[in-house]
Amino acid sequence: MAKFTKVCSKTLKLTIVKDVKMAKFTKVCSKNEIEEGKGKVVEVEGKKIAVLNHNGKFFAISNTCAHMQGPIGEGECNDGKVTCPWHGWEYELESGKNTFDENIKLDTYEVKIEGGDVLVNPKPKK
Repeated sequence: MAKFTKVCSKTLKLTIVKDVKMAKFTKVCSKNEIEEGKGKVVEVEGKKIAVLNHNGKFFAISNTCAHMQGPIGEGECNDGKVTCPWHGWEYELESGKNTFDENIKLDTYEVKIEGGDVLVNPKPKK
């Protein structure tokens, strides 16, 4: 809904925005808690999420492998992917897509760094 207001002989268009919801981030750990190429399993709003450190960049992905529900957070990161430690299924860190069948996809989550803290938005990316 637009509203027009006259200010100093110029008319300005103001847009009123209602119910804008900002992303809600939750602190899950400190950056130094996760070694390069490794992960940590955290729980946010009842969801188990793997937070992974790949080349100093942090990613968040569902902790449950689509194959046999293995713990993704206990896997290792290489070449932009994480490998499930149980049976070697790989997922792209950015998209959550399985590397041999991109119809299989794990939820991924937005990550934000504030100072030395890692924060995760518990709402999956679209």
